[in-house]
Amino acid sequence: MRLIPRYINMHAGDKQERDTTPIGWQHPATEEEGTLDRPSSPVAISGFYLFTLELLTIALVFSKALHHNAGKKYVRVVQPGCHVAWADMNGDHSTVACCSLPSSSTTFLSFLLGGDDPPSEGQDGWKNPLCAAATSPRTKHLTSGLALVLPFVTWFLNCLFSAVAGWWGEGGRTEKGRGKDEEGKEGRRRREAIWTGQRRRLGLYAAVIMFRTAVLLMLLNRVQAWVQAEEGDTCWYSALRHDGRCRERFDFADHGVLFISQYLAIQTFETVAILREARSLLHLVTCLASACLISLLSLVGFYDTVTYFHTRTESLMGVLISLVTVQLPLMLVASGRLRQHRYLRISHFIKA
Repeated sequence: MRLIPRYINMHAGDKQERDTTPIGWQHPATEEEGTLDRPSSPVAISGFYLFTLELLTIALVFSKALHHNAGKKYVRVVQPGCHVAWADMNGDHSTVACCSLPSSSTTFLSFLLGGDDPPSEGQDGWKNPLCAAATSPRTKHLTSGLALVLPFVTWFLNCLFSAVAGWWGEGGRTEKGRGKDEEGKEGRRRREAIWTGQRRRLGLYAAVIMFRTAVLLMLLNRVQAWVQAEEGDTCWYSALRHDGRCRERFDFADHGVLFISQYLAIQTFETVAILREARSLLHLVTCLASACLISLLSLVGFYDTVTYFHTRTESLMGVLISLVTVQLPLMLVASGRLRQHRYLRISHFIKA
C-alpha cells in the first residue's frame, strides 16, 4: 500500500512542510511494518536466534535426560509404609523406590535441580532424585490447571509495564520543529499499536494452549488408546498396582509436549516481543526474569519427565510432536519466514 504524505500548515503564509510520518498503525502495510517483516530486520534476527538458542537448550537437556534414563520407565505402585512408591517396569522388585514426604530442611536449589544419585530403596524422598521429581510441588503445579495460567505471566507483566508507561505519558521527547500536540498523538498511536500487538499475542498464546489441550492431549490420548490393546496383568509389578494392570501401552510423553509447546515456546515468542517493546531497564529485566524462570522450571520438569517416566522412544515422539506442531511454526513467524501471509507476519503480533 503506497503511503500518501501529509501536509501541515505551520502558520498562515508559511510554506507547507512535508511530513512523511506514516498515518496511524491501522494500515496493514506501513513502511515500518514492511521493514519489520523482513528476515533481515532486528526483530526477525532476534526471533531466529532466540528460538535457535531455545532449541539447542532443549536438545542439550534432552540428550542428558536420555543418557540418565538408561532404558528405564518408572510407574506408580503401592508399597506399605511409603508415601508413594515407584517401580521400574523393566526391572524387578529390587528397583522399587519408596518415597517419603518432602523434607522440611530442603533448600530451594536442591528442590529446583535435584541430584544425580541413582534411586535406592528406603531413601528419604528429597535425597532421591526420582522421588524429588515425582513428589515435587514444582512438577505438581506446572502440570495442574495452573498450566492454563502460568504461560501468560510474562505477557501480563509486559502489558502491565506498557500500561504504566502510558499512564505516565510516555510518548517520547519532543523533537525540534514538532509541536507537543503532534508528539502526543504519535505517542498515543504508538501505545495503541503496542496494545494491538499484545492483544493479538494473547489470542495466539490462547490458541496454542487450546491446540495443545484439545489435539495434542485429548485427541492423541484417545487415538493411542484406541489403536492399542487392553493392558494385561502378567507383568511382575501388576500386584503392586492399584488396578492390578500393567502399563505396557505406548505413551507419547504428553507432559514433555506440555513443557516444550505450552511453556517454552510461548516464553520465547514473548521474549522476542519484550526486546522490542521494553521502554525501561526495569521493564526489560523484570519481564526477562519472568520468562527465564518459567523456562528454567519447564526445562527441569522436561528433564525429570524424560529421565524417569517415559521410555526413550516415547520421549522422542513427544519432542517431535512439539517441534513440528508448535515450536517450528512459531519460529517461522518470529523470524519473518511467513511474511507472505498477512496474519502470520511479525508486525501482526509485534508493533513497536
